[in-house]
Amino acid sequence: MKKIVFLIMCLCSVYANSQEGIPFFVNYPASVYQAHNRNFDVVCDSCGNVYFANFEGILHYDYNRWETIYTPGFSRVTRLFRDSEGRIWVGGYNVFGRIERDGRGCITLRTLLSDLDTDSLGELEDMAEIDKRIYLKATSGGYYTVQSDSILAPVQVLPAQLQEKWRNQSSVSMNRAFSLPGGETISINSAHGLIMDDSGKKERFSVTERNGLCSNAVSGIAADGRGNLWGATDNGVFHVFIPSLFSRYTSGEGLKGEVISAVSYKGMIYTGTLQGLYVLKQNTFVPVQGISQACWQLCLSPQGELYAASGDGVYVIRDYNHSEKLTDMAAYSLTFIGHTNLLMGTMDGIYQYSADEERIKKISDVEKVVRLEVKKDRSVWAKTLYGEIYLREEGESSFVLQDRESEEVMTEYTDNDGCHWQTNLKGKEVQVHHSQIDTEKFNQCLYAIRNYVVRVIYIEEDRAAWFGGDFGLIRMDLEKARTFTPVAPRIYLREVCLNRDSVYWGGDLPEESGGADWQINSTVPRLGNDVRSIRFSFATDAPCFTGSNEYRYRLVGYDPEWSSWDSGTVKEYANLSSGTYTFCVRARDIYGTESEMKQFRFSLLPPFYLQWYCLILYTVAFGMLLFLLFKWRMRSLLKEKERLEALVGQRTKQLVQQKNEIEEKSLKLEKALKELGQAQDELVRQEKMATVGKLTQGLIDRILNPLNYINNFSHLTSGLLKDLYQNLESVKELLDEDTYLDSVDVINMMRDNLEKIEEHGSNTTRVLKAMEEILRDRNRQLEKTELIGLCRKDMELLSSYYQKEITAMHIEVRTSLPDNPLFIDGNAEQLGKTIMSLLNNGMYAIAKKYGKKAYPAEIGLALESKDGQAVIRLYDNGVGIEQSILDKIFDPFFTTKTTGEAAGIGLYLSKEIILNHHGQIAVRSEKDELTEFTITLPLWEEKSV
Repeated sequence: MKKIVFLIMCLCSVYANSQEGIPFFVNYPASVYQAHNRNFDVVCDSCGNVYFANFEGILHYDYNRWETIYTPGFSRVTRLFRDSEGRIWVGGYNVFGRIERDGRGCITLRTLLSDLDTDSLGELEDMAEIDKRIYLKATSGGYYTVQSDSILAPVQVLPAQLQEKWRNQSSVSMNRAFSLPGGETISINSAHGLIMDDSGKKERFSVTERNGLCSNAVSGIAADGRGNLWGATDNGVFHVFIPSLFSRYTSGEGLKGEVISAVSYKGMIYTGTLQGLYVLKQNTFVPVQGISQACWQLCLSPQGELYAASGDGVYVIRDYNHSEKLTDMAAYSLTFIGHTNLLMGTMDGIYQYSADEERIKKISDVEKVVRLEVKKDRSVWAKTLYGEIYLREEGESSFVLQDRESEEVMTEYTDNDGCHWQTNLKGKEVQVHHSQIDTEKFNQCLYAIRNYVVRVIYIEEDRAAWFGGDFGLIRMDLEKARTFTPVAPRIYLREVCLNRDSVYWGGDLPEESGGADWQINSTVPRLGNDVRSIRFSFATDAPCFTGSNEYRYRLVGYDPEWSSWDSGTVKEYANLSSGTYTFCVRARDIYGTESEMKQFRFSLLPPFYLQWYCLILYTVAFGMLLFLLFKWRMRSLLKEKERLEALVGQRTKQLVQQKNEIEEKSLKLEKALKELGQAQDELVRQEKMATVGKLTQGLIDRILNPLNYINNFSHLTSGLLKDLYQNLESVKELLDEDTYLDSVDVINMMRDNLEKIEEHGSNTTRVLKAMEEILRDRNRQLEKTELIGLCRKDMELLSSYYQKEITAMHIEVRTSLPDNPLFIDGNAEQLGKTIMSLLNNGMYAIAKKYGKKAYPAEIGLALESKDGQAVIRLYDNGVGIEQSILDKIFDPFFTTKTTGEAAGIGLYLSKEIILNHHGQIAVRSEKDELTEFTITLPLWEEKSV
């Protein structure tokens, strides 16, 4: 086990400065690697492979998958050793051998001695290398050496380097300390886990079960030279990422709850979480007494005192053992304006605490302010929980909401050098910017924690950057970050598997055994046509403590482009056609650095029935078959052609004659059906109106007579009330004041009631008159009518009648009429009323919209001839019609006006008149934009006798 000193020396030499916090690590329990939980030793090779001495055999991990290599018989592996040539030696109880690769590159165990042999080694205690020769020590006290890489021979005299080391060592100590290049040491202890000391023998950190380590009983550690430290324990294995720019604090170090604030005070780090305030002491966070609620913000006063805004009040922190409550008011944010005035953002507003007067006053009603900031011009900026930004200028007393978009950051911080640290809106992708300082190295380091949701950023005196969130607290060493030089990750092709069960390529060899570019065949391998699928497994041993390394790949000859980056390490292709392909793969580490491209080129042979000689045979046979079919087919077609020509000529003559007869009958039938349909619709409509008229005409007369009496007598009674009021005034002196006033009130109430009766009676009379108008017979004789003159006359009447309104509202009246006359079968009087009714509605809509706001008003009429019909368009840009009522406007008694303004039958009568003229009326409208009525009338035709 003393070999670990040599392996630890592989750690990067930049790890010279002390590290704060606990390094990132990952546990791998037995349920992951599918073997016994107890492990005795660990060793790494130069090709990204890790080997563990497990109770069941040898565990092998290549950063892609776990594999167990079993030993023969009942032997047990307890020791692993890597010599100067990179070979891995295996030893234990009744077993000794070496890790090798077979002809396909697969890892195997070559045993030199096992319990199946007649000779017995017993329990192997330790291994060492002197002058490129391997020496073994057994628990029985015997010493052995390896000769010719395969023979074990007893040793009588040990080399001087081993004599004192082994003869005075009764057993391998379970407490070992190993030196690092920077003067630090790493100790492993059967009861204390992993401990790291600095050059002054002062403990910097320890990784134990309290921090989440799988077991304190660490039996061996090994480093792979790329910042990965592997350890074997009696309860699984672990992977520690050291050295690293980053370290962390979690609940294992006493930090409880999500981190939401951090600051350095009196040389100590104070951290606020959702469960209180904590201070870092001896690499462990301890709670500050008195603060157990969410500590939202920490703020240093101009005098250097620490203030904390928490869920149960504002505190002044004297030291980590003493806090003083300033106010019971819960606060989200704090800032100082001046030397003695403290601003506090609370649930219901912003408060100001004056230390001189020791009193609190509310200065703003802006609620839930989670951030307060005082600029150099003494203006105060406030940000609320909802992302609103408020500003109070110097000398002003109130905060004003700023008309600006929400910030594109969730968390931000400006350090003493003016560097601006910030996240995106989701709290991820921490970046640092400065207009004059180069921050490229910082941003490259921060790429490693891009997927963490960061709630707080704090820069500690240009030494460390702290990032907090639900993951705890992460520390980045700024001194190491400034000198950070990314190392490109190495990509390894671990396995090529055919048909999911046959391993063709077992992986890359270590550099000492041929190098990472070793290939099984120097030429392009030719795979048989029975290969239905090919699977590639790949991996990189680059550290991935804050996420996963990513890969992308491409099969040249199949994939048109590279795949997207993802963490998958296996790619399978199925049912590839024959040809030559090249599988290319790249890796990208957590810093965004890409590896060189790894390639594997291979060919897939076509099946025998697709060989070249078979293809030639197929072509010749197919050509002959086509020739015979063509010759036979041409002979058949010639005979069929002659027969069909005669038949087609005869049938064509018959079809032409039948077609002419059918077309003539079809035209007559179509015209008759059209006339019948029109007549039927007209009869149904007239019958319906006649029936309704008979039922309601007598009822209207019976209602109008008493209604007239009501209106007349209400009017007469109003005159009598006036006389009564004059009589009351003449005897006013004879009545007491109360009687007089009561009488006047009664008279006024009676007068108001009579006015209402008269008003509603008049409205009812108007409705009944409208019903009479609906029931009136309009089936007058239609005659030839010239439409252009009728439209021109209506537009002149509109301009004359509404001259005052047109001038006052600057209404533009437009008329578009054709040059040639248009004639229809119609009634000029009814059509004129219909057009004027629609124009009146347009003027009403314009006046209503103009009354709200002046605008360029427009009303117009356009007439044109289209497809044998006259089309009249009446439009205006008034208030328009709601889409929800557009299908109801032609219903009788439906109106958007008041009862006193209209009865709601204008559009209904207009539609009836258009239907009587065998036409159609349609409407199109947009609210507050325009309204357009389209009337379509059939043009006049000369009737044949």
